[in-house]
Amino acid sequence: MKSVTVTIDGNDYQLIGEDEALIKRAAAEADSQISKIKSKYKDELPPTTIIVLALLNLAETLERERERFRLDKQLLDEEIVKMGKHLDDFLKESRFYA
Repeated sequence: MKSVTVTIDGNDYQLIGEDEALIKRAAAEADSQISKIKSKYKDELPPTTIIVLALLNLAETLERERERFRLDKQLLDEEIVKMGKHLDDFLKESRFYA
């Protein structure tokens, strides 16, 4: 486990994790989301609301990626089954199949 210092919304946080690069990328994304919301709403929203909106934006992105992954996996599974059937047919026709 490595100790990593990141800055999010001007505050430094000492975090511990196995992948320093991943932690830094995640912190940069969190900082970016907060900055976007702050710039859009200026001083209209309290800090807690800004953090919650940033969290929801990130969670929505995660859920979209999970769905895309699920659909890609489903498509690949279907293609593997088709390829297996084609291979079986080829082997049967070629008399290599016992």
